[in-house]
Amino acid sequence: MSLTYDQLADALYVYFTRNAVVRTEEIRDGVAVDYDADGQPVGIEFLDASEGVELDHVPNREAVAALLEGHFPVYA
Repeated sequence: MSLTYDQLADALYVYFTRNAVVRTEEIRDGVAVDYDADGQPVGIEFLDASEGVELDHVPNREAVAALLEGHFPVYA
């Protein structure tokens, strides 16, 4: 698991894998989950990340929270 952050766009992306994305599902405003051909999550995009990251209904929630700890405000 890894992350990238675009400061200009204030967009955070958490990678679970580097598999090809075949489908994207917006789970709420500013949060989208990408899935591979097998329906497994590839990653999650969070917009306005500097304002805090809401993890409700996010796949691998505990691991994402641990990765973001100390970098972005996290709301569970």
